[in-house]
Amino acid sequence: MSDAGKYQQLMGRVYFVAIIPFFGGAIAPWILGPAANAEVPIFLLWSFTVLIFCTAGWLGFNAATRPKLAVLHTLVGLLITGLAVSAFLAVQHQKQIVAAGIFTFLHWAHLWWVRKTNNVEGDFLKTHQKFIWTVLACHMMVLLNMVYLVKTA
Repeated sequence: MSDAGKYQQLMGRVYFVAIIPFFGGAIAPWILGPAANAEVPIFLLWSFTVLIFCTAGWLGFNAATRPKLAVLHTLVGLLITGLAVSAFLAVQHQKQIVAAGIFTFLHWAHLWWVRKTNNVEGDFLKTHQKFIWTVLACHMMVLLNMVYLVKTA
């Protein structure tokens, strides 16, 4: 197996492990009932962590492969990070539905930026896209669960 294949296989495993908390947070209210609302801040903290990790990774990768555009990639990375910090602060002020919406948008914006820069192609980009779309689906489930909780209260 080539080095690229080994790297892609390793990243696939990392993505799989990173999906487990997202999936758990999305289906917890369906298993545990309305008492699972306490899991939302943990889900959003994990979303914040994964978003910052992915943004930093792509920022470093883009800065190394395209030094002429390093300033642009740094500005986009700082914008995504700044908005992620503001969403995390919204969680601290009990604005969880706002934070979930912002994190959903930021994960989508991160995916859009990765596709727009065209630095990575092939199977690794497909694996990353599957990961981000799964994360987005989990965010949508959490938003749906929060809306349901508000409607039934």
